[in-house]
Formats: sequence, structure tokens, C-alpha cells
Amino acid sequence: RQTKPLSVLLIVAILLLIVNPAWIFDIGFQLSFLATLGLLVTVPPLMERLNWMPPFFASLIAVPLAAMIWTLPLQLYVFKVLSPYSILVNIVASPLISLITLGGMASALSALLLPSLGSAIAQFLYYPILGLIEIAKYFSQLPGNSIAVGSISLIQLITLYSLNLLIWAYFTRINPESNPRFSLSKKGFIPILFTVTLALLIIIVPSWYTKTAQFQATILSTPKEPILVIEEKGQVTLINSGSQNTAKFAVLPFLNAQGVNEITNSVATHPQLGLSIGWPLILENIPIKTFYDNPAPKKTYQATNETILKVLAQQKGNYIPLKLRQPIILGSVKIELLNAQPPVIQFKIGQNTWTLLGATSASDQQQLIQNQNLSSTQVLWWSGEPLTPELLSVLTPKIAIASSNSIDPKTVETLAKQRTQIFWTGRDGALRWTPTQGFETTLDFDQTDGSLL
Repeated sequence: RQTKPLSVLLIVAILLLIVNPAWIFDIGFQLSFLATLGLLVTVPPLMERLNWMPPFFASLIAVPLAAMIWTLPLQLYVFKVLSPYSILVNIVASPLISLITLGGMASALSALLLPSLGSAIAQFLYYPILGLIEIAKYFSQLPGNSIAVGSISLIQLITLYSLNLLIWAYFTRINPESNPRFSLSKKGFIPILFTVTLALLIIIVPSWYTKTAQFQATILSTPKEPILVIEEKGQVTLINSGSQNTAKFAVLPFLNAQGVNEITNSVATHPQLGLSIGWPLILENIPIKTFYDNPAPKKTYQATNETILKVLAQQKGNYIPLKLRQPIILGSVKIELLNAQPPVIQFKIGQNTWTLLGATSASDQQQLIQNQNLSSTQVLWWSGEPLTPELLSVLTPKIAIASSNSIDPKTVETLAKQRTQIFWTGRDGALRWTPTQGFETTLDFDQTDGSLL
């Protein structure tokens, strides 16, 4: 009896969700379901339109292409990254994957009868598996192996899958056998080209408009590690990298969500190893054109510094040590190093002056006051540690931002007496500043902008 593949797929999915309803939120389950759906509904029409090729080569193209068509929108929605080589990798690796799959099944069945026979068959799979690993490793090291496209909204996701359903419905109503020349004529490819073009516009246009028009500064929710991302008309400035874990799980995901494929300028304000060791990881994933560094002595930081210099040389980037009291202009933002150790950096963003204060003891703060390295500021940004009343009386900030889970209570009391508005990332999450809205917390903008952390 002839079965209906779509009905079978739906029944299997329902049974699996009955066993474990939580799988419906699992990205692996979602991608597996969509890939299988693509194989069922998209491979047949693709094979019919590739009938001028030998079936073996046509299937090498049709299978990965069909899976990608149905999984790519969800991948962009979740991971915000596109792999340009994915189709080519799948085509190259398909013979090995088939061999490994069939060999693994044969090994498992043989092991049920005779374990030694199953083990012997499995040994023949060593080189195919090794070849598959080397193929994946080779393509992962090619330039441009991943492109950050930025976040897409739920509306964009639904629109992309609606296009998939429309093009599938269109081709299922056409019988290529009644018109053998259809697959070779322009009519057969016009709907595909139209759909692909429309899908690209849906993805690219909103992201392009946002990049070219926006001017915003985002303080990431990274306790004890002050990290700022400034985006201005396509140019990106990254202030600090944080630790390796911070760079991996906070900085890079945020940059991917914003569709950042190149950092125009980066500034390392801290000489401490723990606050700067994430730079090599960022450089491995996103090139940096110009790297500005704190000139303070770097004893434990020296090894990481050498790594940065090496990678920058490979990327033909510039390495420039900051100089005391010599402002640098990055777009419309002015940055000035007031003190190297402890680090004190002043930013001029829009009409506001920001002061980033590194970790300081009471004696450090007194020394900064005596050296007249500080002046009044609109925005004070620090790590939440104790600040003396004398220091705060000099700075007199209107807004104080602590990259910390908590703030020293006495410091909060002093700031409250000065009627300073206080934010801290442990309570408010990431903070975004724009010229029109000022500062917004995660709770304010998270509902309208899913790309922000």
C-alpha cells in the first residue's frame, strides 16, 4: 500500500512529542524535523529539474540544497550566522557520509551476531571518518567560513517559511512530464529566482538599513568586566574584551546578533590579564582594523599581547598604543586616556562625557584627585567597587553605571545624595544608549530588539 510521507512524518513528530513534549523547544528536534520535511517535499521537484544530470550527481546537489532551504531561516533566527560553504561541504562530504552511515549500520547488525565481526567492519570506517573530519576542518579554516547576518525577527522568520510553502505549492501543481522542456526553460527557474531574491531582500534590507542609520552604544551585561560596543553608521568600536568565557559567551554572540563581520576599532583599557585575555578569541572570529592598547606595563599580560600582535599582523591590522592626554577620534566619538594605571578613560559620545574608571583603591582615588586627572562627567562607568565621597564630589555624575552584580552600599548612598541616576548590569542587564532615547535597560528594549543581550 502506498504511504503518504508527510502524514508519516507528522505522526512520528507527534508521537515523539508525546514521549517528551519539551522537545518542541529543542533546536535539534526543530532542525531535524525541518530537514526531513525538506527532503520529502523539495528533493523530488529538484531532482525533476536536474534530470539532465546523472542521478547520482543530481542527488548530491538536491539533498543538501533541500535541507538548507528549510533549515536556513531557523538557523538565522537562532544562530544569526550563515555558512557560505555549507552546500559545497555537503556535496563533497555526501559520499563519505553515506559510506559511514551504511558501514555503521552493517557494523551494528554484525555485532549483534558476532561482536568481533562488527568490530572488524568498524575498523574499515576509520579512514572515511578521518576524511570527513579533515574536510570539515579545512572548510572551517577558509576565510569567510561564517558570515554574521544579524538577528531576524519572528515576522521575517514566518515570511521566509511562507515563501517556502508558496514555492512548494507552485511546483507541486506543475507536472514536468507533460512538458519535458520545462526544466530547461527559463519558466522553470523564474519562480525560484524571484523567491530567492525576495528572501534575500527580507533578510538583508532591514539589517542594512539598521547598520547604516543607527548610532548606539551598548554596555554588555558582564559583571566586573566593563565592555562597550559602539555602532555608528556601519562602523563598530569595541571597548574591552573580557575573559575568554566572556568573549565566547557574551561578546561574540552579541556581535553576531548585530551582524558584525568586522570591528573597525577596538580599545583595550585594562592591562590586567583577566580583563584582556578574550582578545585573541575575538580576533580569531572577527577581524579588527585598528587596535588601541593601554600602554601600562603588562607583566602577566605579555603572552596575550604577543598573540594579539601576531594575529593583527596576519590580518594587516594596526596596533596603536594609547598616549596620555592625546584624544583619538573614532567617527563622532572622542576617546582620551586620562590615566594608564589605574585606567581612567574619557569618552565623548553625543553630547555626553563618559568616564570609565578601572579598579581603584582609596589611595588610588586620592592620588587621582591630587594629580587633577579627573573632572566632572555626565556618565560614570565603573565596576561597582567602593568610591570615596571626595572622588564622587569631583566627578558629580548625573548617571552612574556599574558593570557588576552589586554596588557598594556607601557608594550608593553618596550617589543618591547627589541625585545621581544609578544603573547596574546585575539588576538591569545590558544598557543601550541612543541619541533619541538616552539610556534604556534590557527590560525596556528586549521586547522590540531581540538582537540585544
